[in-house]
Amino acid sequence: MRLYDCKVLLAGSRDNEVRKQGVTAAEIMALRMVHGPDSVLDIVPGKMDKRPHGEERARIYSIYADPEALDFKGKRDALDALFGPAHMPLPVELAASVDAEDDPAPQRVKKPAVAGKAEDVAAAAALA
Repeated sequence: MRLYDCKVLLAGSRDNEVRKQGVTAAEIMALRMVHGPDSVLDIVPGKMDKRPHGEERARIYSIYADPEALDFKGKRDALDALFGPAHMPLPVELAASVDAEDDPAPQRVKKPAVAGKAEDVAAAAALA
């Protein structure tokens, strides 16, 4: 599994952030589930680790679905929904993503109006 360094905004608050090192892709997914989808920032990929999937799953469940927590069953169910059954492998790497700043605005294509003449239909077909 690839390890990452990142910044976590606790409960999504910009006033309460924590830096984490050596975080797996699965743990980043769990952090996003707990703190919000935009709570994990400044993700920097690091080295690969040969950690077994079952071991990593157990580690994540022990942290984010602690049996002594008030909502243990709900958190465990949420992690089960996130990662699937115990026999399923965890994600090895985060999916490649493009920052919103680097992503150009989608180009809108104007569709020509339906033409009544044969040459207008041919021109519309050439544009499509």
